[in-house]
Amino acid sequence: MNSARPSNGRPAKSKVLPWLVVAIMFIPVIVLIAVMSRTGLQVERYDFYPFQLQAVLAVFLAAQAPELLSRDQRYHVLPLYFSRPISRSDYAVAKLAAMITAMFAVIAGPLLVYYLGSIATISHSAGDFRHQSAQFGAGLVNAAFHAIVLGSLGVAIAAFSSRRAFATA
Repeated sequence: MNSARPSNGRPAKSKVLPWLVVAIMFIPVIVLIAVMSRTGLQVERYDFYPFQLQAVLAVFLAAQAPELLSRDQRYHVLPLYFSRPISRSDYAVAKLAAMITAMFAVIAGPLLVYYLGSIATISHSAGDFRHQSAQFGAGLVNAAFHAIVLGSLGVAIAAFSSRRAFATA
């Protein structure tokens, strides 16, 4: 087994960008929690976080959507998928669900850390807790909306190209 290629066939350098994006998504949250712990005031609203980091989300989407679809098309493995009792729509829905889930995890993970940090630093009463929980719920709905819209767009664009470079561009 080649040490440069892990068991799933992707080289280690292709995994750097997704993890870098995840780290970039968490850095502002860590800074916001530090500011909240010093000031005692909530610095940011949960529903604005995806808007402020849309460029980072676009980079993640541009890197991962083609990776999700292009290799299947380029190496002609789709007939292998369809040799079993699976419909074409099942394949498309599974790929779309995978992209939406990944986008949601990238957006909602930092929101969860921010929520826990805000509960730990500024919530001192039941009213504060309810307020933070309501804002977090709205942030999760917003994250789901972003994940559905961006994931759908990314998969739709990537589906039209069998080359990752073209789909990424």
